[in-house]
Amino acid sequence: MPRRIGIYSGTFDPVHIGHITFGQAALRTCRLDEVVFIPEPSPRGKTSVTSLEHRRAMLDAAVATHPKLGALTLDTPRFTVAETLPLLRRTFSGAELTLLIGSDAAKTLLYRWEGLEQLLPEIRFAIGLRGNDTPRDITKIMRQVELIYQQQARHTIVPVMPTARVSSSGARRGDVDALLTSVKAYIDKNHLYR
Repeated sequence: MPRRIGIYSGTFDPVHIGHITFGQAALRTCRLDEVVFIPEPSPRGKTSVTSLEHRRAMLDAAVATHPKLGALTLDTPRFTVAETLPLLRRTFSGAELTLLIGSDAAKTLLYRWEGLEQLLPEIRFAIGLRGNDTPRDITKIMRQVELIYQQQARHTIVPVMPTARVSSSGARRGDVDALLTSVKAYIDKNHLYR
């Protein structure tokens, strides 16, 4: 049986307890063998992003005590289906890939995901509910994706967790409750977000 790998890409500026909790919930809900966090070097539409080195170091600190969570950096400046999917296929050869996304990102599938027609047959989605989003909202979006692309949009909805309301922007503004102790220590030591 092939390994089942969850891929969780994002800015992670900084990684917070909501990210880790979603990764752990996806492990259980989707029966994954591992979830790998991959920070995007140059995220679309974001300026003044903390360096990739710091974001990766914070991810390493966050996953250090979680044996089924890991972190990886890919050698590509911006993630696109055309460039990133082949890298993932080579890195995790023979594995079944599940892409972890929040319901906020799922809402953008129809207009912001160039190359979705290539992605759909290759992966499954684990969609974490955020804010006031409901399973019904996500099911409706995924049906639209299937109608437009004439392909199955395999997905699992990961239930809402109390930490779904924390955010990286809140953590940057000083919401220390959103941070793991190891990440807070790294931020303090390196004088980040001041």
